[in-house]
Parts: sequence; structure tokens; C-alpha cells
Amino acid sequence: MPSRLDPAKEQIGSRSKPARFDLLTHNLGMAAALEDFLAPSYGPGGRAKLFLDSKGHAVPTTDGARMLTLLASPHPVGKILTAVASAQDEQWRDGTKLAALLALRLLRRAEPLLGRGVRPARIIRGYEIGLERATDAVTELASRRDPFEDGLLLGVARGSLGGWLDAGPREAMAGEIVTAAEQVATRAGPGWRCDRDDIHVFAKGRGGFAVQRIDGYILDRSRDDPTMPARIEDARIALLDAAPIRGKAGIHEPRLRWIGDTKIRLKSPLEAEAYASVGESYTEEIVAGLRHSGANVVLCRLGISDYGHKLLAKAGILGIRRIMRIAYMEDVARATGASLIKDFRQVTPDLLGHAGLVEERSIGDSKCLVIEQCPDPKVVSLLISGPGDAAAEQYEAQARKAIAAVASVIEDPRVIPGGAGAEMAASVRVRQAASGVEGREQLAVDAFGRALEDMVARLAANLGLNPRDAVLALRAACAGGAQAGLLMGVTGPTDAAHGLFWEPLAPRLSAWSRAVEAAGTVLRADDFHKVSRLPSQKAKPEGESSKDKGASASQGREPP
Repeated sequence: MPSRLDPAKEQIGSRSKPARFDLLTHNLGMAAALEDFLAPSYGPGGRAKLFLDSKGHAVPTTDGARMLTLLASPHPVGKILTAVASAQDEQWRDGTKLAALLALRLLRRAEPLLGRGVRPARIIRGYEIGLERATDAVTELASRRDPFEDGLLLGVARGSLGGWLDAGPREAMAGEIVTAAEQVATRAGPGWRCDRDDIHVFAKGRGGFAVQRIDGYILDRSRDDPTMPARIEDARIALLDAAPIRGKAGIHEPRLRWIGDTKIRLKSPLEAEAYASVGESYTEEIVAGLRHSGANVVLCRLGISDYGHKLLAKAGILGIRRIMRIAYMEDVARATGASLIKDFRQVTPDLLGHAGLVEERSIGDSKCLVIEQCPDPKVVSLLISGPGDAAAEQYEAQARKAIAAVASVIEDPRVIPGGAGAEMAASVRVRQAASGVEGREQLAVDAFGRALEDMVARLAANLGLNPRDAVLALRAACAGGAQAGLLMGVTGPTDAAHGLFWEPLAPRLSAWSRAVEAAGTVLRADDFHKVSRLPSQKAKPEGESSKDKGASASQGREPP
């Protein structure tokens, strides 16, 4: 007599799946589809993807993490790749498509091994061994150099910007990025520290391409009162991280009021009038304190009343309100040397920041506050413009990627040849080492080396080269110990002396590691379950808790 199924398994089982469903085969098929989607965009010769957002606006992108996020694949393989690319982007801003595509190639290379009876666990172990060999090979290949000599940073920035920009804009942007990075870099023991977030990128669509480095900060805020000055030279900036500057407008607000830590409840119109008078005096005291300290620019996190605007304009002070994000205020503080002020009564000259010029400018279709000519800024800005918002967003994404690459080289000055030279050098070493691995893991180690070589072939195809010829030529060069790679516009392998750019080591190793992790996650899955809610997990009636239910039962009453 056949045994009955467990009720829980009936609820969370796989009854919705067709008979003889093979999850691994299904996942490998989805991996092939995702590879066809991503592969044409890989490398500097790749193509952009065009999406339409919920409002029908065109969103072109070349970033792998954003492509997968906008694709929003509901399939588990798509979600795994999106998580891998997003993590790579969050840490390095580079190598997102490499991590995703290498994971997909590893899955494709695992398919014939599965057909030959190699277990997924052995394939994963072979990939891990291959990753170790590849890491050792590329670490030995890397050169440790002084980041501030021989134009190394400029070459890294050019290579990161790749083929998405013409030569003129690429040179201009690379030069400004390197200058900004050198400006914010600081000593950290024997090495250097360069935080990529210290370089603020502000992009707007306003005509042709242009890039400008500003020794200061740009706020996407403007004056609310046109009678205030729009331009302040020799600016002394007060950053108020405190209560709003109140005034006559408070009479229309709710009747519960605060002045400092004191709570006041108004009970009659006469008391409201008296409070308004107190509010005016309080506002006048604040503005008088600002004038006495010498401040002529005020940035406030919260509000400034109409009466406060009137007094600030009369005093010749430029006031900007509602800078809600504390990160913006902190960036302005680091750029100008100011301190965040918690109490209006404590505004003193030593807490003010300094800038040669603070000016409201029309940038694109909006007005922004530009704080520049700071004497010793710890935060600098890049103002980038392009022919339309879509192009400006592309420029911004490329600039952030190049900034991250330059910052990575400053902090860890180990560089490797670009143009897939690292992948080919690692592939040669891994495939040579595969013969020394015992067991069926040897097949997976060799497959890992071939997957790295597949990335070279894909880059060559996107650069317009013959993939087979390019792979053979680069394999021969790397086997001979040359530091070579593929370069756009050059038919054969190229070295650094003939224009090949350098890339940071750390993001490349991170991308390889994440690819192996993603491939292993997919290969380990052997079945798919769609979990439905069990009867015991059904939602209880609103207002009822398990404690109440137990109490009702103990008193002999039916629960409601």
C-alpha cells in the first residue's frame, strides 16, 4: 500500500512542477539566455542597453549592475547575478559585467561536465582550485608602482573610461579625475588613503560635453527669496544643524510650540499674538548673532520662515534652507572647514567655513548653489554636462567608475595589464596546473581556465577582432611571459609601451571570486520549492494574539 504524503510536504512540495523536472538543466538554460543579453555590452567596444522606465523615459546604460537591476528578472539565476553585480558595484564600481559574465561562462562550461557524470560538488571544488591558481598567477603578474609617477593614474583613468567617450572628452575627464584624486588623497601610514566619495560628481544635461573641477561643493538647492544676494565673495559659511529659524509664519502652524527644549501650549488668540511677538524677537536674535559672527552664507537643515528670509536679506546674508540630508552638510563642512552648529546662540567665527565664492548658477534646467575656491578642501566636485539628461547620466556613471579605479590604485598600487591580459595570463597558468590535480576536479580546473579564455574571446569580438585569431595570439604572448592585452583599433596583442593601459588588481580578483561564488550557488541547487502558507501560519483575525486566544480557551469561551 503506498504511503501517504506528509501534510506539510503537500503544502510546500513541488506539485506545480511538471514531472521529471530538472532544475539544473532549467537554470543552465536561463544562464544561456542571460549571457546572450549581457555579452554584447562587455568591454570598451560593447554596446549600451536601452530601457524604458515606468514613466516611458529612455534609460540608456552601460553598467552591468544597473542593466540587471533594470531587467528585474524574476528567475532565481537572474536574482543571484543581480546581487553579485550589485555587490561588486558597491565595493569597486567596476567589474560588474565581468563578475556576471564569468559566472555565466562557468555555468556553461559545467554543462558538458555534468553530462559526463561529474558531480556538481566536484565541479565547484575544481572551480575553487582554479580560482586559487588564477589568483596566484595574476598576483605574480601584478606590478607594484608609485601611483603618482610616470602618469600611472592618468593611464588608469583613460583605460577605465574606455571607448565610451571620444578622445577629447576622455582626456579632459581623465585629467580632471586624476587632479581631484591627488587633491583629496591623504597619507595613511606607509601608504595612501583616497576615498572615492570625497569626489562629488554632479551631472546635468545642458548642451555639449564639458567637465569642470570645482574646489568645493555643488548643492542642488537655490534661494527661496530673490531679494537675497545671489553671489557672495569671500564667503563665511555657517552650517546650522538645529531647529528652524521661526518667525511670523508660525502663527499659522499648529498650536503646540517649542522654543529650544521648552513646550508652550497656546489657548487664545491673544496668546498667539504674544507668541508671534516672541518668535519675531527670537528670529531677530538669531540673525543678529549670525551678523556678529561675520557669517554671510547660512545653510540650514530645516526651515527658515518668511520673516527670517526678510531679515537675512536685509543683512546681506544668503540663506539656503531644507538641506535635509546630513551627508550634504557634512560634505560642505569638509570642503569649507566649517563645523555643524547645533545651537544658534553658539555661532562664533571659529565655527564658520570659508570659500572664495558662493554663487547661485543656472545649470541645465535648475538652479544650484556652487561653493568654490575653498582654501584647503577635503571634498572636491566634478561638474559634468552633456547633450541631454540621458547623456549626462552616462558621463556620470563613467566618471564614478574611473574615480573608483584611480582611488583603488592610490590605496593599493598593484596594477595588471588591461585588455583581458590578466584573464589570459591566468588561463594559461590554470590550464597548465590542471594536469597536476587529482580526480575529476581536474576537468573543472581546466574548465575554469577555458572560461577565463572565453572572456578574452568575447572582448575581442566586441572590439571587432577575429576572436579565434586574437585568443591564439594573446595566448602565445602570455605563455612567453609578456604583459600584453587587446586594445581597440589594434589587431594583435599590445603592451604598455604601445598604448596598453593598466588596471587595478583588487577589483579583478574580487570579480573572479564573486563569479565562482555565484556559479557554485546555482550548481548546488538540486530542486525547486515554491513555499505556500501552511494552515497553522494563516493570518489570525485582526486584534487577536496567541496570548488572547489561550486566555479565551482557558476560560471556556470560544475565541472571537
